[in-house]
Amino acid sequence: MWEEKVQNALMRGCDERTLVKEGALPGERRNKYHCFAHPVPNAVERSCCSCNNPTEHGFMRAAECFAVTEAERPTGVDDARVRALARDTCATLRTLLGIDADDGLVLVPSGTDAEFLPLAAAAQRSHEEGAKGSLFMIVSAMGELGTGSSTAAQGRFFSKFAPDGTEVPNGSPLEGEAAENTVASRVVLSAHAIARDADGVPLPSDDPEQVPNLVRNSVLQIPPLLW
Repeated sequence: MWEEKVQNALMRGCDERTLVKEGALPGERRNKYHCFAHPVPNAVERSCCSCNNPTEHGFMRAAECFAVTEAERPTGVDDARVRALARDTCATLRTLLGIDADDGLVLVPSGTDAEFLPLAAAAQRSHEEGAKGSLFMIVSAMGELGTGSSTAAQGRFFSKFAPDGTEVPNGSPLEGEAAENTVASRVVLSAHAIARDADGVPLPSDDPEQVPNLVRNSVLQIPPLLW
């Protein structure tokens, strides 16, 4: 029972990339990246930033968490318990990676979803300061990220499915198409910071003026009326 719940959970909370579909063989169900939502016997797994099959240890640990969580609250998932598990996960990552306690950690479904974080911070800061101008966004290493990163950085849905599983118009503002004064209407997306040359060779990143110059040059290209 818990194994099935874990599989269902692995297909939710992101977008259509994690949904599984029937494959060419009977009973074969894989997602967009051709990965399963369950462990594969005798498979050699390697870490991947896009997707990989769950390991048996990780899968069974998730099943144990589901059992404990639902035992504590049989009527459904306890949000407080989920937040506590997230805090424990972040604490473990801090220890393993040597991350300072003052540095924030946020768990997101994908790198594309992470583009919402700086935008949310900019919108909140703008609100607190009473600023009504444009929000200036730079997407770093666009070629290394998902194809929806630019759309997400503009405060728009980058998929036809929201994390809660509901279907949404791809490219529409997060607040809804009928909303006024959306974050998306204020975003000015600058030129992307490129990480590799035309041959795929990483560009040098030791130039301390690289990002400041990109910001200055991009700001100069924004029409004055937007400010």
